Amino acid sequence: MKKEYRAVVFFIAILALTSVLLLNLVSATDIILGKAEYYPGETIQADIYGSFSGGLVKEKVLLCRGNEVNPIAVSSGLVQTSDKYLFYAFPSSTLSIGDYSLKIKSSTTPYSCLSGVILSTKPLKIIAPTDKPYIQVNPGFIISANNGEISFQVKNFNAFQKVDANFAATGEAKSLNIPEDGERNFYFSVNNLYGNVESSVKVNDYTIPVYLSLPPAPENPPNQTENNTTNQTTEQEIILTNEIKFSPETMSIIVLNNTDYEINFSIVNKGNKTIDNLAISSNSSEITLSKESISELFGYNSTIVSMNFKIAQPLNFNINLTYKNQSIYLPVSINVTKNNSEVDVETSLIEVSPVNFDKYINFSQKYRFNFTIENNGNKIIEDITLSCENENIKLDKTEISSIKPGKSTIIYFEVNTNETIESEIEIDYENETTILPLNFKEYREEEYNLSDNLIFYPEEMNGTFLLGKEYRIIIANIGENDLEDITISCDNTDLKFTPVKIDLLKSYKKTYINITITINSGEDINTSLIAKWENQEISLPINGIITNNELEEQIETEDSGQYPTCLQKNGVTCKKGEKCNGRLDTDILLSNCCYGKCEAESSSTKWIAGILLLIVLGIGGFYFYSKYKNSKSASSDERMKNREKDFQARMNPTEVRGSLSKV
Repeated sequence: MKKEYRAVVFFIAILALTSVLLLNLVSATDIILGKAEYYPGETIQADIYGSFSGGLVKEKVLLCRGNEVNPIAVSSGLVQTSDKYLFYAFPSSTLSIGDYSLKIKSSTTPYSCLSGVILSTKPLKIIAPTDKPYIQVNPGFIISANNGEISFQVKNFNAFQKVDANFAATGEAKSLNIPEDGERNFYFSVNNLYGNVESSVKVNDYTIPVYLSLPPAPENPPNQTENNTTNQTTEQEIILTNEIKFSPETMSIIVLNNTDYEINFSIVNKGNKTIDNLAISSNSSEITLSKESISELFGYNSTIVSMNFKIAQPLNFNINLTYKNQSIYLPVSINVTKNNSEVDVETSLIEVSPVNFDKYINFSQKYRFNFTIENNGNKIIEDITLSCENENIKLDKTEISSIKPGKSTIIYFEVNTNETIESEIEIDYENETTILPLNFKEYREEEYNLSDNLIFYPEEMNGTFLLGKEYRIIIANIGENDLEDITISCDNTDLKFTPVKIDLLKSYKKTYINITITINSGEDINTSLIAKWENQEISLPINGIITNNELEEQIETEDSGQYPTCLQKNGVTCKKGEKCNGRLDTDILLSNCCYGKCEAESSSTKWIAGILLLIVLGIGGFYFYSKYKNSKSASSDERMKNREKDFQARMNPTEVRGSLSKV
């Protein structure tokens, strides 16, 4: 009795300890979203808390819809701070409306919302846009500064709006007017900040966390003769005159005497390379530029620079753009007048939004897109021409007679192609050319990825193997499709295994493979067991040394907890004596995974079934007995009647007439 009592107490203690450990595991991991609802294309920001074995990488944070990874999330980032991880992602603006979730996995099984233990899940919604404009910020956090400044890009959706940004660390504030589907870069100086900086930038309703590791404050004024190091472009040598241009390429204007002016020009990257660390300057002390550097200018993108001045005498100067030891110039000529009718400020600036088209399309369909041309200057621009060399691009118009200052016009074009398009639309006005890059690729449905649906357990075997011992491993189908004709192979003939082929492995089912190593003791084995299905394969690396000594055997395998269990698949494991009221599958490491309820097969149920069986047997027996009895009674009555008839015949003889001879 005491032994049974101790066993019960021990079981309860183990159960309590396990519950505490599981509770700690669940509570230690959490996702805090900036908000619960997002418009398509909005930046999703999240703070992630928890202790992750081996650290957390962004590939383990997935935007899921059901069990499918969102296939059109275009960018994401993750960084670890002292107490949490910062995460951001911005999906395509064409993302479908509906319910999604942000999931953190424990394993690095690529691109799957199903396989691997899900440590934490946070639901979110993608909602339909209204008439209200909204923005996307990129990146969702800032952890570096270049050339003494931080920068981020804001994309505007739905309607023209003014975007305000404020850098809390310095109090610097900026505002930019951004057209619908337009993009603008914000720059904030960090020249007066030193050491580790933890701050934020407020951008409309967004808060962008800022974590910077800057040099310490100098004890003495910096030595101007020191060589400053900058980030260098490492891809291929860039010839500035081939990649960058000013728009317009020259400026000649007439302005009023002693009047404040702000004139815009654009710096255009007409190539596909990203160029870093561009310096902007003027050789005139009477001109103030809105920025002195560009930390990063992406391919096929542009940035706007403003020059401010108030002069009383004619002025000729150059705007200088420098990259490494190369420079290009924008010649500027300003004449002064006192007659308002003579003012001729050629500040017309064509801006195109979106800045490019990079889309997946069905080659069998015809598509219609549009873009906007906006006049950001202060005079009417006339005789704009549009062209595209690709014959599969059809513009609805090739000429625009005029666009008034501050106004815009919409251009439509059709795409009908059976091949990938890499082209551009050119918008020309006088000596100004704006390029709209086009990149259309064929949309393909996501292929069935075997590595997401078929796994070995363990995923890797390392250590010291016992010669001749048979090891048993699991191969499991964790996908929703049945797999047929899986072949097992290995290029090392010293590794023996069975089976060599699996004819059918159903969804959420597993089977076993037995392997034996026959290589000589003391030698190494470095090989892999390969499972092939159609033209795809997965592998189980096997690495270690061989021994004859059982005491030296030591195999390192991964924790089975990283694989989805019955509970994590929202199922329950039925115990002995229970039946599943619902769909019954096989768990990867267990069995009897019930997607429903487990119901006990009670003894009372069996007793009732037994009584019912006895009743049925009793009724059957009574039926046959009655039939037999009736049959027996009928035979007795008939015999009695026959005897009575014979008796009556003897008691009443019949008279015989005629001669005796006839008798």
